[in-house]
Amino acid sequence: MPNVTNVRFDGINAETLMDSLQNDLAISSGSACTAADPDPSHVLIAMGLSRDEAASSLRFSLGRYNTQEEVQQVVELVAVTAARLR
Repeated sequence: MPNVTNVRFDGINAETLMDSLQNDLAISSGSACTAADPDPSHVLIAMGLSRDEAASSLRFSLGRYNTQEEVQQVVELVAVTAARLR
C-alpha cells in the first residue's frame, strides 16, 4: 500500500518508541489485523527479519489529508525521540 511504510529503529524497542510519541499518530508495531498482539509482526518475520529486528519496527500510515508539513513534523519528532531513547 503506498500510504503505509515500515521503519526499523535498531537498538530501540518499537513499543517503547511508540509509547514515547504522541498518541495521535497513526503508528503500530504490528500489522493492522494484529494490532493488539504484543509479539513482533509475523509479516516482517516472514520477510526475513529476525525477531529483534521486527520488534524494533514501526508501521506508519498516512491518510489522504495528511500534508507534507505534518509528515516533516512526524519525521523530526520520531528522530528526536529515537535519539533520546538510544
